[in-house]
Amino acid sequence: MEQQDREFLYARIVSGYLRLKVSSGVIVLIKSPTVKQQYASQEVYKDSYEEAISQNMFTEEEALELLRESGQWKPIDDKRIEQIPKDIEKLKLKIYESFNHEKTRESIRMFLRKAEEQLAKTYANKHAYNSTTCEGYASYCRWNWIIEKCTFYEDDTLYDWKHSSISSVLGYYQNNIVPDSDIRDIVRNDPWRSVWSSGRKSGNVFGVPAIELTQEQKNVIVWSQIYDSVQESPEAPSEELLSDDDAFDGYLIKQRNTRKSQQNKNEIEGELTNDKIKNSDEVFIMASDTKRIQKIESMNDDAAKGMQKSRRKKIKEAGNINHGALPDVKKSIQMDANEAFKSKMKGG
Repeated sequence: MEQQDREFLYARIVSGYLRLKVSSGVIVLIKSPTVKQQYASQEVYKDSYEEAISQNMFTEEEALELLRESGQWKPIDDKRIEQIPKDIEKLKLKIYESFNHEKTRESIRMFLRKAEEQLAKTYANKHAYNSTTCEGYASYCRWNWIIEKCTFYEDDTLYDWKHSSISSVLGYYQNNIVPDSDIRDIVRNDPWRSVWSSGRKSGNVFGVPAIELTQEQKNVIVWSQIYDSVQESPEAPSEELLSDDDAFDGYLIKQRNTRKSQQNKNEIEGELTNDKIKNSDEVFIMASDTKRIQKIESMNDDAAKGMQKSRRKKIKEAGNINHGALPDVKKSIQMDANEAFKSKMKGG
């Protein structure tokens, strides 16, 4: 992002409102709802939803069922919704792990962008008719109410809607929400970085209670805290990696997986009371459900997962095979035999 664009968005986020020129010489300010207005807007949503139900409008669940019946939403789409986010995480992790190999990294990034596009397309298909559902109607009514009550002239008098419609202002507001990628760029650079460094100690950077912060201000604080936490670590990644959103996401995923694996390991090992079992090279643990299987699997490092893959391949090829004939077991036995022979020769 260019510095002038960064400073513009910084100023807008700090101000807490969005400016819109509705006609020549007339500018309005679109502000965030107050705590009281948020409460009232939820009442608008609730009443509108009940009205839609009384008018026999479809719910989102019913609309999706109609898509299934018409063939516009297939079982493969459910699988995509479940699998693609997992694939995206894996690709980001690979970008982090191959960060210093530019050609490999950028090749993986292309696959990542395609996966994100596919996910966005799938979600769009799933929610294609949501605007006509009870939830969609209620949300639209709520947001129209918010825009009507939170749009002001520059002198802070409530806008009278002489020059523009509520729907057009709502469209402008929704189309100008600062994306996450821009938020992250802003928090890594000045002028925000200097303001955050000097103001975070007071815990009141924006000068208002946390409950009155806009969503964009909350996002800025959250990402600032995340970057602070990482940079304060003894093994903090380079500035170059921190500036690469995909690679940094991969770093965070790696840290999360490591913590989760350690937590699962501590939990499972806590169940193994026999010290002999705890100190074994291999331990076979019975699992009663999928969740427990995933916990046990997360305890295996890359080497162990590679060994499992090799064993499965060999078993698939051979059908039945003795444990001692597995490639890694044979290699281990041979290495032990070699060590024993060396010790014997030294002793002789």
